[in-house]
Order: sequence, then structure tokens, then C-alpha cells
Amino acid sequence: MIMFAFINDDSGSVSGSTHMGIPGWRKKRTGATGFELLLVLTMLLAGLVFTMVCGERFGLLGYLAGFPAGCAIAFAVLYGLIALFALLEGVVKDGIPYLPPCRSGNCRSGLLADFGDFELEQHEGEFGYFRCRCGELYERRRSEKRVLFVSANGDKVPYMKWQCCRGWCKERRDGKGDNSEDPSPK
Repeated sequence: MIMFAFINDDSGSVSGSTHMGIPGWRKKRTGATGFELLLVLTMLLAGLVFTMVCGERFGLLGYLAGFPAGCAIAFAVLYGLIALFALLEGVVKDGIPYLPPCRSGNCRSGLLADFGDFELEQHEGEFGYFRCRCGELYERRRSEKRVLFVSANGDKVPYMKWQCCRGWCKERRDGKGDNSEDPSPK
């Protein structure tokens, strides 16, 4: 089995492999994680169950085709559930689209990981600076779920805030969203 020779390679890496100029970047595989084992066991169990059901119903042909069909169906269902979870997490946590439209309304962010008409200028930890086609600069604060407009002189003005299941809402200059209560007069 030449294809899997790197698993037993004594040097700990695939010979001749490089990544970004670093020779021997891939280390020897040490085993699967618990999550990977759970996924494989789930697919095998689904394959066996589907084999028994198809075998009872269609005979020998069901026994032969049931296992690969059951594994494929389990893979598709698990992949769909993981994709659905990622989509829901994006709607609740990060915002879909990732950035609100620019102040002029001409530039829009793409869906999911696509920045659309925005370009990433700089990324520092949880802060990202994006410039739209119009030339305006915005700062996205991921943990606060908000976007600030950065003026030419460097002042940061609250622009929009992400609210779960509502999307991007205008933010007032005092840092509160549109749906927040006005402070009571004193």
C-alpha cells in the first residue's frame, strides 16, 4: 500500500512534501479524534440497519446494495445537519450577510464567508477593517456584533448592530440600537 506509506514513515512526515517552503510539514497521523470515530460508527450503523431493512424487502440484491446505500444516506444526512448548524450559528451569532450595506447603499456583502463589494483592509483579533467600493472604511467588532463607520479623520461613529433574527439594525450615536428603550428623563 504505497498510498498510505506516510502513516508508517519513521521521519514523521511525507518525503518530499512541503508547505509554504517548510520541508516535511505533514506529521505522522496518530489516530482519529472521538468526533471522527463517532461519525464513522454512525455511518456504519446506518449502513447495517439499511442492509437489514433492504435485505428483508428485496432479498440478495437488498443485502448487497443496502450497506453502501445506507452509508451514503447517513453521510448525506450528517453533512446536511452540520451545514444547517453552521447556517443557524451564522444567523444567530455572526450575521448573514457578514457586513451590512454601506452608508450609500451601493455596496453589499455577500452571503456566508463572501465579503462581496467589501475588501478586508486589516484584521486585528476581533476587529476587522473593511473598505467598500465607494471608498468608505468600516470597523467590524465581532464580539459586540456591531459595525462602526470610520471617518477620514479617524473618528469612529456607530453605524449598525447585528440583532438575532432581525438582521442589521441602525445604531444610534449613543451606541444603542433602534429597538432599545430611551433612557428615562431625570
